[in-house]
Amino acid sequence: MDRWLAEDKAFHVTGSFMAVTVLAWMIRKAVGNDILWYDPRAARYRIYFHAEYIAAALVFVAGIALELYQVSTGADIFSVKDIVANTDGIALAIIVRR
Repeated sequence: MDRWLAEDKAFHVTGSFMAVTVLAWMIRKAVGNDILWYDPRAARYRIYFHAEYIAAALVFVAGIALELYQVSTGADIFSVKDIVANTDGIALAIIVRR
């Protein structure tokens, strides 16, 4: 039975939060001053501003992929509650990083 307040939901929230935080930091570090599109200041600002959203999208897709993988291997059922917990962690990371 998949409960809303199960221990794995805390892992989903924490894991998603940490993944978004680390990925956003990595995106900022990877881009730095090396990628300049049309204006050096504007290009850097755009990547800096959108780093959390890019990281959030990647983590969200990874969470759904993990759920689909668990279903395909028979390890677990597809859990909407796990996806909600992932989304909570993603939203928390975006709020904290702003």
